[in-house]
This record gives sequence, C-alpha cells and structure tokens, in this order.
Amino acid sequence: MKNILAYLILILSFSSYSQKKYWIVNDTRLYEKPSLNSNFHGYFKYGASIQVIDDNYSGWVKIKADNNDEGFVEKKDIKTVLNANDIIKTDNENPIIKGNDSYHGGNHLFVLVAGLKLRSEPNSNSKIIKITSTGMPISVSYIPINDEKWVCVDNDKFTLRKFIGNRPDLNNLYTLFNKIEFTNIQERKTISERIVELAWNTGYKHLSKAYTIYYEVVKQIGDSELIEKTKNYILLANGLSNQRPLNEILEITKKSDFIIKNLNVNKFHATYLELEKNYNNPLKIAEIEDDCGIYLNNLFHYYSNMNVSVDKKNNKIEISKIYLDNNTKFKLNKNTILTKETTERDFLSNFGQYIDASIESPNRYTFALEYATLILEFKVGKLFSVEVMNYC
Repeated sequence: MKNILAYLILILSFSSYSQKKYWIVNDTRLYEKPSLNSNFHGYFKYGASIQVIDDNYSGWVKIKADNNDEGFVEKKDIKTVLNANDIIKTDNENPIIKGNDSYHGGNHLFVLVAGLKLRSEPNSNSKIIKITSTGMPISVSYIPINDEKWVCVDNDKFTLRKFIGNRPDLNNLYTLFNKIEFTNIQERKTISERIVELAWNTGYKHLSKAYTIYYEVVKQIGDSELIEKTKNYILLANGLSNQRPLNEILEITKKSDFIIKNLNVNKFHATYLELEKNYNNPLKIAEIEDDCGIYLNNLFHYYSNMNVSVDKKNNKIEISKIYLDNNTKFKLNKNTILTKETTERDFLSNFGQYIDASIESPNRYTFALEYATLILEFKVGKLFSVEVMNYC
C-alpha cells in the first residue's frame, strides 16, 4: 500500500509540473548532470519557456527545452512568472542576441543561408511551414552547442543550429564571392544568392550591386528562364534604389480606380443595383470577419473577375479586388491604364521608382494610396490581379 501511495504521489507531482508553465529567469546553460562542473547541451536566454520533468534533485531541476533537449538547470534560474524587476544574470559566452536591438524586439539570431526552410517538427521529414532569407532575424530562446542539432525558432518552427548565427556582413560576402574560382559555379551561385537575400534585408540601396553579381552567375549557368527573371529583378532593384518620395507616389496614384464593363466605378465603388443587373450570378457569397472595419460591409460576392463588398440596404458596393480579363482594367492615373496584357517588365521599367516590394512575395508590388495600399500581382510575366487593401 505504501508503494502504491508513493507512486501516486510521484504521478501527481509530475502532472502538476507538466501542467505549469516555467520560465528561465537568467542566462543559463542546460547541463547534462545536476552540477556546474558538468558538460552542457546548450544555452538559454532569459524568458525561455521550459517544461519541468523532475525537481527531485538538491537545488536542481530536470527540464526539457523547446527543441526536446533534456538536462538540468539550477532551481533558482526558473520561475512561473516573469517580472519586469527581474535582475538578470548574463553569460558572455551565450551566442543568443538580446532583444530590442535595431533588428528585433526579442532574443534572436540571424539566418545565414539562402532560402532557409523552417519546419513544423525537429526533423527533416516534417512539413515546411515557412521559407526565410539570409539576414532575417529569427526568435531564439535556447540554442544547442551542437551544429547538427535542431533549434526551435519563432516559437513553433525548427531549423538546424548550423543555419543561424550572428548577422552576416555584406562586405564579407562580397570578399568571399570574389575569392571563389570562376569555374566553381555552384559555390558562386550559393554565395551570390546569399548576397541578394542579405541585400534585401539590409536596404534597397544595396540591391543593384547584389543583382549585378547574381546576374553574372545566372548567365554562367545558362538557364534562359532564370536569366529573364533576373533581368526583371535588376529593373526592380534599380527602381527601388532610386525610390521616389511619398508625396510623388501619392500624386500618381490619387486618381487610381478600376474599370469594369457595365459598372460605373468611382473610387472603387459602384451601386448594388448595377451589379445585380449585370453580374447577377456570383460564384460564391460569404460573410467575412472584419473587426477592423476596412471594408464597406462584411458580406462579399465573389465573381470570376472581381471580389465585391456588398451593402444592399444602402445600394452600395466596394470592389476590393479585380482579376484582369477582357472586362476589367486598372487605371493607375489618367495617363496609364493597365490591362491583362501589361507585362511585368514594362511595369517595372515605368514604375519601379514608385513601388515597394519584398523578396518574401515575388511578383507582387505595392503602391501607396492616402487611405490604402494597392497590391499588383503578376503571373507568367503579365498583370494578373489588383487589390485595394484599406488601412485598418
């Protein structure tokens, strides 16, 4: 009976610990054994969330880190509540960068490679849930010392330790690239891709040089499709490097509107009666959540060539998005009408200085309006859709 009682107490104790949330309150290490003289698995930064497995050690607890590493920390280094008045003991050898620098608000490191795949579980067979780029800051609370171990990043994603570290330096990458043998095409491609991604994450002014280097490698590879894509990126880079001031951008977009056959559109609005008369069979009707109130109404009609917010009571509609076809066009201003035949290259040549873009969203470009953002998407080299995203 005593053995059964002891077992039940142990189970209840473990259940209590497993249900509570514990936090690391000092920079500390995950030790292999309950001793400061023990070898250790990795480093914790203040604020790391952990799972307590067992506290049946004198002054120590056995814990599990967010990447499933198990080991020991001193009991004084964990709490159930974080406090703004916590006095934090730091570890100068801890590689994790403290938050609130110019790149990230929380503890972090940086992506070191191009096109880093972040996975749902700490194994290479798990689902890829995000792809990120060289130089991007990434949240980290625990980092193993073994480069081949997995790290939990951004709270719920995983990558290998060897792919994250201190922020890369563009000049160092340029130097490294110049040292690579011209015949080593694969290495030149790898480093030039990192240069391009880091340039995006450093500032528009660095893009032209980065893409000039990358273009030389692309020509060396001889992939005609990649060459054409890179020509577009060079146009984009040149435009973004010489981006016009906001007042000039707003000047060319202030008369923007949709042109839709059989609808009298004015500032992206029209009447419901006109819509019902000429477009009476939507593919789908649905209500959306709109806590911010950015749309005319939360009732939407979806057609093959447009998405429309509908207010039947007041006989109003707001066209939030068009898909370019024979019946839809986009008027950027009185001098410029874009159609389904508008090419991405022509668009970038003419308006590269007036748009914003991101490496995370290729072939999508944004214009600023006074009250919204215009999002233009190209597919197979031609204009595919234009969306109005009102500010919240």
